[in-house]
Amino acid sequence: MTDIVNTVISGLSLGATYAFMALAFALIFSTTKVFNLAQAQFLVLGGLLAHTLLVERDWPWLLGALLILPVVAIIGFVQEVVTIRPIKVGYNWILTTLGASFLLQAGFAQMYGAEPYPVDSFVGSTAQHLGGIRFVPSQVLAGVAVLVLVTAIELFARRTRPGTAWRATAQNRDTAATLGINTRRIVTMVFLVAAAVAALGGILTAPTTYASAYGGDLISFMSFLAIAIGGMTTTMGAVIGGFLLGLLEAFSLDLIGAQFNLVMVFTVVLAFLLVRPNGLFYAGESRVV
Repeated sequence: MTDIVNTVISGLSLGATYAFMALAFALIFSTTKVFNLAQAQFLVLGGLLAHTLLVERDWPWLLGALLILPVVAIIGFVQEVVTIRPIKVGYNWILTTLGASFLLQAGFAQMYGAEPYPVDSFVGSTAQHLGGIRFVPSQVLAGVAVLVLVTAIELFARRTRPGTAWRATAQNRDTAATLGINTRRIVTMVFLVAAAVAALGGILTAPTTYASAYGGDLISFMSFLAIAIGGMTTTMGAVIGGFLLGLLEAFSLDLIGAQFNLVMVFTVVLAFLLVRPNGLFYAGESRVV
């Protein structure tokens, strides 16, 4: 039983990274129907900047985070203006956001190189033991943080006037505009928030995964699987999908080992999508959260 509990904790800890990225992806997709392929680079940037400020310059953790989040949010906004806003019709955003991802990754590699870097956590990243149960405080913090964050986003969407405007924009952007909603402002807000969410994920998960300029590719792909499981149009579903994917990866690692771990994960996810192609929590056209 202890082994199962440890596997569950490991899976949820791994799933926290996917949950942060899936949440960022879902925020943008549910609002604009654009899958921003550069989004994972903001998680990478959050981790790299955390290394620079918290490790190299020894800044207080909270001060560093308070600087990193708005900086990355602004970069996310600039990326939207340059690579997404000019696209009026079609799917050319696939090429422009993919190009932005490559450019950002190349810039990170030029500044930091290819090696992974350590990042400090104010709750500690050394494994702790409670009886036979093993956990890492920084991983627990990341999991709790993403759950609190998605709950706050859900409450904002349902209980505030800007949240209502956001949901209206997500449901039908043209109709929302005719009702007097500034949809451009809503989209800008979403891209700022999504970039900050990804950056926060990088800050909180890097203490155990390390920060690397090339860390975004696999996370991006796995997070796409996470939102495919949970549903692309629902933020809570995306987060749940991230945790479920982490559990699946942890249990498959225990069952068949690292060599065929990802093969089993992909097989199970593909089989699931054959049954539920829209994910567990598909919001449909009449309800977008």
